Amino acid sequence: MTEKKFPGVWGGILCRKRYIDEKLIESIGQIEALVNLGAGFDTRAYRLAPIARIPVWEVDQPQNIEAKRRRLRKLFGEIPENVTLVPIDFDQQTPAIVLPTCGYSIGKRTFFIWEGVTQSEGIAGSPEVTTRRVLDGGGRLGPVRSSRFFQCRLSVSMWPARHCDGGPM
Repeated sequence: MTEKKFPGVWGGILCRKRYIDEKLIESIGQIEALVNLGAGFDTRAYRLAPIARIPVWEVDQPQNIEAKRRRLRKLFGEIPENVTLVPIDFDQQTPAIVLPTCGYSIGKRTFFIWEGVTQSEGIAGSPEVTTRRVLDGGGRLGPVRSSRFFQCRLSVSMWPARHCDGGPM
């Protein structure tokens, strides 16, 4: 149904995922941590072998984190040792405040992923509010010159064009 209404959407999502995966793997020797904002059921921490060597923080709404926790326990018996699931209320909290309470060290060179979150509605009232809240605290998440921040979006108004950009924070 989605493909008929918005041709290319699934191909665009797959290209976006592959692009981020490639950039993440290229960065493995240069980063000390991975933070996935709005992780949902993202599987990078479990399907990309090089990720097992670095700490990962998967950040999302409490109900999404709990659902993922149940699924991971069912699949693996436990959450992998290098992964920390971080519940956050994006309406009330910022990652810059919540992550350090879950063991994340702001001094770590970090690869940040924020994939597809800004097109979601209902988080902090609107995609714009969510974007501003997270990015306003973004400078406190890690060293500017040693972190990579990928914010990717597919805009319905841009179909079939796709936009994904990454680079230094």
